[in-house]
Amino acid sequence: MLHHALLVLVIAWTSPLVAIAQAPADNGGSSDMRATTGDVPPSNLRAAAGKVDITPPLGIPLAGFGDRTGPSTGVNDPLRAGVLILDDGSTRAAIVTLDLIGVGEDETRLIREMIEDQTGIPGDHVLVNASHTHGGPRLEAASDYGRRVAAEVGDLAETAASGLKPASVGYATEEITSCVNRRLLNAEGEAEMRPNPAGPADPRVRVARVDAAGGEALAILFHLACHANVFRNENTEITADYPGLAQDLVEDVYDGAVAMYLSGAGANIRPNLPSPDGFRNGGDDDLEWVGRDVGAAVVQASARAGSREARLQRESTYEIAAASRIVELPAKNGEPIPIEIQALRVGRTLFLTIPGEPFIQYNAQVEEALGGEDLRVMVVGYANGAHGYFCTADSYRFGGYEPGVSKFAPEAEAILVDALVALGRVVTL
Repeated sequence: MLHHALLVLVIAWTSPLVAIAQAPADNGGSSDMRATTGDVPPSNLRAAAGKVDITPPLGIPLAGFGDRTGPSTGVNDPLRAGVLILDDGSTRAAIVTLDLIGVGEDETRLIREMIEDQTGIPGDHVLVNASHTHGGPRLEAASDYGRRVAAEVGDLAETAASGLKPASVGYATEEITSCVNRRLLNAEGEAEMRPNPAGPADPRVRVARVDAAGGEALAILFHLACHANVFRNENTEITADYPGLAQDLVEDVYDGAVAMYLSGAGANIRPNLPSPDGFRNGGDDDLEWVGRDVGAAVVQASARAGSREARLQRESTYEIAAASRIVELPAKNGEPIPIEIQALRVGRTLFLTIPGEPFIQYNAQVEEALGGEDLRVMVVGYANGAHGYFCTADSYRFGGYEPGVSKFAPEAEAILVDALVALGRVVTL
């Protein structure tokens, strides 16, 4: 389905903020968003979620722009990690979201080991996703910061796993207007990094709302394909960019719920902040526009997913299934590059991961092959590894930044799409 188209809280690293979403007590009929609304079919699913502050020490270098040097100079807004634990009675899985530029294979392995050690959830049932904010550091497993993040995520998962509640999952979508395709052909037929409103994009914000048995939201996962780079290389302050502000807005509305952002296939999509040179660095006003555009869409979709009619249509039985495999993709030099892909299905919702930055066309192809009325398919980029750009074969004809820096050959697209579809079928048959 292709279309053309603060709450600021800084907490010291030594004293992280930990919040676990739990079903609230009866409040005597208050109209608070957390109030019991009933009419949710009972199910076998149990869930719990939590969040922890992972803002790094001031001075740590920021990632995302090769020409930005020097230390970080301040904190615009905090970075956080979220954990959602799901249990169908026989199988458990975890989804981890990080307000970071990316998560490499070593870092994924460390986080999975921590969660497995502390909860018993197998590592291949743990999906680790980064928001791709360009205002955060690179996570390194061997660094003090990397080890601290992994330990905090493990502790958070352990706490969540010990407080599982009966749950169900609602789903809805809403569209935004603040993101645009960033590849525009010039007069010579070469791709430049400029706004291209006619280029392929997907304006959908896709929301999976995890509710307690009474109907109040425990966790709100939202999926969007758009770069988290309102702030460009001129920025030297730590920031979660628009995904952070969107999460704040959702959590302000749904008091007690944990909002978690899943990065989609947004390698060729970014916030629409044009300039004569292509795109400009954003400010706090731009952050508010994009963050509130996304956050409001999440709230709207979540409200629809929580309506009485929608709740009555939810599943009564949720099966959790997970699988992963190593796929060898051809590099530009002809050598094979092994990457991990993962499939995680929770009832009728299927997440398929790519360890890097996929073009929006990947989601469209996989969704067309697997999706339908009975299966919601979301391609999650920046997950379980960081192998750079996954471009379309066609994009190499026009050049530009992404195909220029990608290490993969054009033939990698078809191989990867076929592998994702095949793996998706493994967990849905």
